[in-house]
Amino acid sequence: MVSPELNFEPIQEASVENHEKLLYNRILAIQLSYAERVSNGDIPFIDGEFKKMDFPEAVAKYTLVQRLARRAYMKKTGIYIERDLEIELENNKEFANFFNEVMQDIAKEREFVSDMNSLVLRLDETIANAADRLPRGEEPARDTLDEREDAGLITYQIRSGMKGLEKYGISIEDLCADIHIEAIFKQKASQENKKLSKADVESAFRQLAQNIMEQQNVKAVVGSSWLLDSKVASALGFRDLNPYKGEGFSEGYAFWGQIIDAEGQIKQEEVDKFLQTGKPKYRMMVGHIPIDEFLEKYGEK
Repeated sequence: MVSPELNFEPIQEASVENHEKLLYNRILAIQLSYAERVSNGDIPFIDGEFKKMDFPEAVAKYTLVQRLARRAYMKKTGIYIERDLEIELENNKEFANFFNEVMQDIAKEREFVSDMNSLVLRLDETIANAADRLPRGEEPARDTLDEREDAGLITYQIRSGMKGLEKYGISIEDLCADIHIEAIFKQKASQENKKLSKADVESAFRQLAQNIMEQQNVKAVVGSSWLLDSKVASALGFRDLNPYKGEGFSEGYAFWGQIIDAEGQIKQEEVDKFLQTGKPKYRMMVGHIPIDEFLEKYGEK
């Protein structure tokens, strides 16, 4: 076992909202443990390569801290930061300085705590202290990353900026439906059905098809998830599945959903294996369905 400092006690909260808050912190602690082991050279990155980096760099690349820092900067300065942090860090010196300061401060805090759960509890204060030194804008910038529509167990956002689809005739300027499959424990129907089936996803896809049928400019439905590293992906119509190459695999349930069971509890055995080897049971895969194929398969007949 390599995770004695992590908390695997069952979460017992009456509301899904409170349950998810605790779950979020536990995933963050696991991510920080992963970042530390990668930076120490204990395990390889998920592509099998060992990465030479210090702890602050690993935290920036592989944890949700990157999102927390982004939101804090936007809230204080009123300046919007795009989802592509690599470009923002290159072009916005003030944000880059703040971002790097946050990562360095977190590394310093690590020296004074015995476990990652304690470090998680210090994150808000650490980031807030760094944000206090930023100039205050007139009003906080709105975070459009969180503005998603619902379609059954899927949430989606119609947006441009999808990379890697140029060879299929889809440019970075084209609009796509970027979909996420929500965790089972968050579904209202989960009290009756605790397993995710292909039929559940197909039902959500039919609702999505109905929602986007009138939007003529959408070129494709794009998904990135550990769930696409399975036979169900091609059965649903996804083509040209490839491992996700970005660093944002650490965000949300797209990658980390595989360590959460249907009750919204952490699977300790899966976490132990991952932190021991650096090899997840499922990779985070990216695939797309051209819009004409998607509407033909899931649209109204």
